[in-house]
Amino acid sequence: MDNKIFNKEFYEVKISVKQEKIAELPYYGPLLRGWLKDSIHKNRRLLEKLYPSKIDVPSFFMYSSHKGNDVECYLNFMGYSEKMIKEIVVGLSDKLSGHLGGINCKITGVSYKKRKFKKIKLHNKINVKFITPTALYSRDVMNVMPELKDILKTIVRSTNRFTKYYVKDRYPYKVNAEHDAEIESFNLKTYEWKHKNIKNTLIPLNGILGEITYGMDNVPSEVSDILTLTQFFQIGKWQSYGFGKIIIENGHKGS
Repeated sequence: MDNKIFNKEFYEVKISVKQEKIAELPYYGPLLRGWLKDSIHKNRRLLEKLYPSKIDVPSFFMYSSHKGNDVECYLNFMGYSEKMIKEIVVGLSDKLSGHLGGINCKITGVSYKKRKFKKIKLHNKINVKFITPTALYSRDVMNVMPELKDILKTIVRSTNRFTKYYVKDRYPYKVNAEHDAEIESFNLKTYEWKHKNIKNTLIPLNGILGEITYGMDNVPSEVSDILTLTQFFQIGKWQSYGFGKIIIENGHKGS
């Protein structure tokens, strides 16, 4: 494993939110994006740091999960000082109550921790879980059944887009991502959401959710390395809305 990127630590901030009513939407990323920006809008320096107006690459990765009345928002940062992370946490904590999609809610907890990449060890099966909507496009057409090499290439692309601006001493990450694998099973569904931005413009967001299992005779070490990067980096389109968070599960021989 090339230590140039894999020895870089990163921070995970978790924001726990409780709604007055059951969280019924299929995904809360688009709503949380606006909610987060509103939380820190008074701190113009911090707002520009997190949402740079001159760079079309998010400065951090965000995704969410929900169950019952509880919504959890995860923010992952790399290249920030611990002081900056604490400032972000304080800024978010100032917004103790508000609403998501018209439903009243309040922050019930904010925490952060330092994390390191942990090498994924794979055998002859690779289970990829799309835990937030993931939009991989080819020639303006969304890929609803991505091959493993499509996923590998977009991970490398996402890594280099991010590090080029925010972690320059780890740029570029060079590796062969052209690895084929057989799709052995899948359970997928599509996600569609018409998001209205601050300019009152409708943005059609779409992606896939679910999982795909790929089979290989022997998983090359560089494939495991690339997939390890998903512990921080998200992939595909609409990342600023929380899209593209995937989890890799260890394969087992003969399973």
